[in-house]
Amino acid sequence: MNETIEYIKKLFKKKGYKFTIQKKTILEVLLENKEHKNAKQIHDKVKNQNIGITTVYRTLNLFTELDIVKEINISGTSYYEIKIFSKNPFHIHFKCFKCNSIIDINN
Repeated sequence: MNETIEYIKKLFKKKGYKFTIQKKTILEVLLENKEHKNAKQIHDKVKNQNIGITTVYRTLNLFTELDIVKEINISGTSYYEIKIFSKNPFHIHFKCFKCNSIIDINN
């Protein structure tokens, strides 16, 4: 995980953005497991560190713009996955409404 964070930190510097502790914390939540998460799920994990929902949305938008995450819209909700975990850039996402998980389907 540290190598990924260092790579993204360098990317931010190269693109002229500051890599703040808030951005690092949100990135760590996305990296902690390979699940697709929405902004509320991320906020639930970082709100105890005084990171507001607006900061989460702004950070996710920037991560999307910098091609760090992929945004997936399912039933009107945006979910995010780190692109390095997406071994196949062109794949389908299936949401199980029973267990609420999102599964990558290849081929």
